[in-house]
Amino acid sequence: MITPTANGLGISTLLIFSSCMTTPPLHPVEALLEQPSTQSHLVLETAIGKLLNTHPVKLADKVFTLKSTVIIDFSQSKDSHGNLLDGRDTRHADTFSLLTQDGHCYLRHNQNGEFYLLNNISCKVK
Repeated sequence: MITPTANGLGISTLLIFSSCMTTPPLHPVEALLEQPSTQSHLVLETAIGKLLNTHPVKLADKVFTLKSTVIIDFSQSKDSHGNLLDGRDTRHADTFSLLTQDGHCYLRHNQNGEFYLLNNISCKVK
């Protein structure tokens, strides 16, 4: 009977997670969704959530159909007078770009430069 080793498990885990986060393509170009659908929106919402290290975000229906960049702004917790709650930091908006290269679609978190390979989504050069 073969028993898994710690190194083997670590390498397997790394390979599984690296299939989503990917090395940056060399020369990606701005892109738009080729055929927007409910499925493509779910993939994008999940990808943005993963790049933000949070749960999926809700996107507008026409996201990435007219522009290759989307801005994600965060609502701040405020009291009944509209003042920020004590201890709450303001968070700046994040931007994400849809890019393509060699027939693959990528989502880039513009603030930190991380890329996410988008499987099952077709995009076209803007």
